[in-house]
Amino acid sequence: MEEIHQLPFATIIKLRSDIAELVIDGDIEVNLQMLGLIHEWLLNNLDDSFSVMVNRINSYSYTPEAHPHIGSLKGLKAIAELVYSSATEMVVKDLANYPREYPWNVKCFSARQPALEWMTVQ
Repeated sequence: MEEIHQLPFATIIKLRSDIAELVIDGDIEVNLQMLGLIHEWLLNNLDDSFSVMVNRINSYSYTPEAHPHIGSLKGLKAIAELVYSSATEMVVKDLANYPREYPWNVKCFSARQPALEWMTVQ
């Protein structure tokens, strides 16, 4: 059932009706408008209650105004962050501390399969 959707700055892979994998392109700065496009896609293409695996294979950043809006979506029940370094894991933990409208249920993983398994039981 995998469906691959290309945004101008990211790839979203629909793994199930309630799970998507997000891969943001490298060497870009994600702004509020880009984040809005990601959120719009997730809300329009996944079940009302869904999870996202953020595959951080590429290096990218967010603009300061985007930080409090990252993952702030009604219906987002879990975020699995697939990280490849301790520095990236620290970035994720810093982002998780931002106050947001909908609190995060986030966990970091170093391998894809455990991340997928965790999301299916959330």
